Amino acid sequence: MKSIKIFMALLLFLPIMLKAQNIVIQTFINKNITDAIKNYGKPAYQDNNDPEMVMTFFKTPVRDYTFVSNSESIYQANATLKYETKEKATESLETLLKDCLSTGYKVDTLDTETFEMRSTGVTISVSASPAAGKEKYQIIIEALKRDEEEPILEDSIFEEPAEIE
Repeated sequence: MKSIKIFMALLLFLPIMLKAQNIVIQTFINKNITDAIKNYGKPAYQDNNDPEMVMTFFKTPVRDYTFVSNSESIYQANATLKYETKEKATESLETLLKDCLSTGYKVDTLDTETFEMRSTGVTISVSASPAAGKEKYQIIIEALKRDEEEPILEDSIFEEPAEIE
């Protein structure tokens, strides 16, 4: 009976654990650095010599995150995510693209493994490429706060095409 309860608890929390593995650095743009620390834990290093450009670094064996902030909010977030296979990297990349589309981002494909996404106040650049070392593939993401006046991409190749009459 105890093992059934444990199994049921795992089933309930599995979606939460999987969601935690998704790429979410773009969600920290315009938020306070304490929000990133709550999500990623204690920083590996923080350079706060310049209050207008506080750099906060988080590091795991296969993920590196950098957040640049000032006293108001995070205005740049970078991540390098390493994967053992191209398939795992592609799966994460597809999840990121779907998540961004579902939250209002417009996606522009620059080539098969390079994308630029824009939403109100945020621009994201994403590239996937072979990696050096044990991990065979990596995804590099840069999210930037942008001026509200910058136009958002009008068309996205991922949107449904308009009906032809």
